[in-house]
Amino acid sequence: MEEVCTNFTLDVTWRQILGLSLNGSEIPQFHCAAHDWISGIFKIQTVLLPRIQLTKIGHSYAFLIGLINKKIDEWNLYGPYLLTLSPILFACN
Repeated sequence: MEEVCTNFTLDVTWRQILGLSLNGSEIPQFHCAAHDWISGIFKIQTVLLPRIQLTKIGHSYAFLIGLINKKIDEWNLYGPYLLTLSPILFACN
């Protein structure tokens, strides 16, 4: 049941909150990256590493940030999408 709730939460996150358009192969990658990053940010020894970008946590973070930045670029090109964080982004500009 925990896995079902986790998958549901991650699906709501990428679809409704972030407004991402993930294809079939990116969905498991997003789930894995989110899990790796979230589990890693609570390990203080990992977060303080000078080369954190070379770790699994760093790769996961870069993947997630890349998806979000790509979506922000789309919003800047085509305008806000009302069901996501885009109205907040445009309100701050």
